[in-house]
Amino acid sequence: MQNSQSRDQKVIEEFLQEETSLFKNFSSDADFISFFVDTLIDVKQKNTTIVSVTGGPGSGKSTFVKHVIDELKKKNILADSVTTEDFNLLDRTTRDKLIASGASPLDFKNFQHLNTLLAKIKAGETIQAPSYDRTTGKAMDLENHTHSISGHLDFLFVEGDFQPVENPDLRIYFHVPTDVRRENRVVRDLEKHALKTADEVRESFDFRLESQYYPYTFPHHKHADLLINVHAEKEENGDYVFRYFYNVHKRTN
Repeated sequence: MQNSQSRDQKVIEEFLQEETSLFKNFSSDADFISFFVDTLIDVKQKNTTIVSVTGGPGSGKSTFVKHVIDELKKKNILADSVTTEDFNLLDRTTRDKLIASGASPLDFKNFQHLNTLLAKIKAGETIQAPSYDRTTGKAMDLENHTHSISGHLDFLFVEGDFQPVENPDLRIYFHVPTDVRRENRVVRDLEKHALKTADEVRESFDFRLESQYYPYTFPHHKHADLLINVHAEKEENGDYVFRYFYNVHKRTN
């Protein structure tokens, strides 16, 4: 998979040199999260601020959003999140078969419904959103939304492998080396999907690398307001435990 890894790495390095400026760098997770909490407070809107967080599978988007929300709540700032997976259609097996036969993964997302809900949040309405079950791969159920989101939020994060939000207030993109993301996905999926082996998870990851990441996720790095270029070093005492270093870039135009 070295060719796949170098493919996006070369593009991202050229883009960072030509289109962005290095804004901040961090070697501590806590300092990185604290910086983003302060950044978000500075860009807060009068109504709910919509923040899109996009990146490839296993890039740490969900963990990042969870930690930022926790820190915002400590400051009595209301925040919540949805994922692009929450708006999946059909079941996982059916989606994978159709995508393998040449269908676009966007055919199996109801992002129109997502943007309808975001407009309601912006208008101050409380919404009921779907919640995707990663274990079963069950599709979105329009009749049984389980995630109630207050219409008086300060921030709502939309995180995932896609950026479907119409006019988000802030766009964040995570770039993490492919080999690191692959092993992160192994750890997560072995915890969530008891029937999968590590080799099956890697095979699924590599399938999505070509069918989803390169054509639909990676191009969003060009449109981010803040691009996080992550470097990782494997910890000595852990098979898949990494220490992360974060370079925060801003687009120059």
